Amino acid sequence: MKLLVIHAGSALLIAIYLVRPRGYTGADPFVLDVGQPPADPADDTCTSLNQLESRAMDINAGGKETAEYQTALEAWRRQHPGYQPACRTRGLGAQMCRDGARLAKLMGPPTGDEWDLWMRELAAHETTAEDCLNFADWFVPKKWLPHVFHWPQETQEVILDELINDPEYGSAYAAAMHLAPPFGAPQIAFRQRPQGRFQMHRVEQLNHWRVLRKAVPGLEVSSLQQIVEFGGGNGNLPAMFFDLGYTGAHYVYDFPTMLLMQRYWLHYSGVPAVLGTDVPRVPQTTCSKNWMKSTQMCKMKIILENALGEDLNSHLDPAKLRDSLFIATYSFTEADMASRAKIWRTVKEFGVIQLAFWGEFYGKDNLAHLQDLVDTDLRKTHRVVWWEMPPGWHATSGKAYYLVAVRKDRGTVLCVEEAGCSKGTARLVLDA
Repeated sequence: MKLLVIHAGSALLIAIYLVRPRGYTGADPFVLDVGQPPADPADDTCTSLNQLESRAMDINAGGKETAEYQTALEAWRRQHPGYQPACRTRGLGAQMCRDGARLAKLMGPPTGDEWDLWMRELAAHETTAEDCLNFADWFVPKKWLPHVFHWPQETQEVILDELINDPEYGSAYAAAMHLAPPFGAPQIAFRQRPQGRFQMHRVEQLNHWRVLRKAVPGLEVSSLQQIVEFGGGNGNLPAMFFDLGYTGAHYVYDFPTMLLMQRYWLHYSGVPAVLGTDVPRVPQTTCSKNWMKSTQMCKMKIILENALGEDLNSHLDPAKLRDSLFIATYSFTEADMASRAKIWRTVKEFGVIQLAFWGEFYGKDNLAHLQDLVDTDLRKTHRVVWWEMPPGWHATSGKAYYLVAVRKDRGTVLCVEEAGCSKGTARLVLDA
């Protein structure tokens, strides 16, 4: 069991994370020996990008500096997708260790439980110069914890075939699938199909989005202004929405050690992101209307928020809740009740809510808890559909579920077979 107990000031936060064994070996067939990294470019583009990135991560960075960095990163991503040269990982490693020096103040005293040990092990890598320098080369092959790239390899390829056989694949999903640059650790093997090559961590997340689009008529990335993601894993989801053309704010809510790792993989993959602690405490979506419009905060759209703090609430725009999405794939229902309650107070009025979850988690009755949230909160404000996922759509042999809720003043939600919902799998349909 992955049980985290972190003291944050006088508050006690207990969070339970993922149902996977510590000694994970199942993904070994999907871990490749990729050899030496590509050669450094002959010109100074890599050094220049690293310097621009360092300046753009500063809270005092101006909008012009940030825009220059984003332009340079976009050009770099086009020219150097996937496995990165050593000049790039040197810059990313230096950035990780520099910000890793702040972790000791954020983590609280040790507790000795397994998840706390995982986070401290990750923090040790993020504060050790040699590990920071070699993070991309060592994270997957050495099986550093947590196994955020190994776990998705458990997912069955049936969802990959569902996706590429969807009539809307070319128009709605391909840009974030085989047409997108690779994301994350270069050692993870691709799955091959006639259309091209695919990464299972992207397939898994994109299938969740496909399900949501099928269940919520008219939902597109262009109709959303804010996304809050509870538990960011390896950082893939904001990169996926980035590739789909999403231009709103995406907030990843996670622990400080996880955020540093997520920022590393996002930048490694050519996707700009910034720590929430490094941006002003004003709503990101209001920047264009006030004096903050020329700053870094108003340019950076992926904000990595410390779950042990309160910065998320200061960055969200309460006027945009109707067009906001809360998404938690297994993470919300693997957290303790206090952690669930904390984020729920923030997101329960969002226009769209999507949860994927197990019915039970280490003695916690998730079915009963979510029914209570429906009865106490969502029934008044949202239309709700809750159903059991089809076999093969998740990584275990047990039962998993989707719950999708849409605010009544925003639209409707449907039980449709394309999303795996039917009379036989629906647990609740609340459409009044």
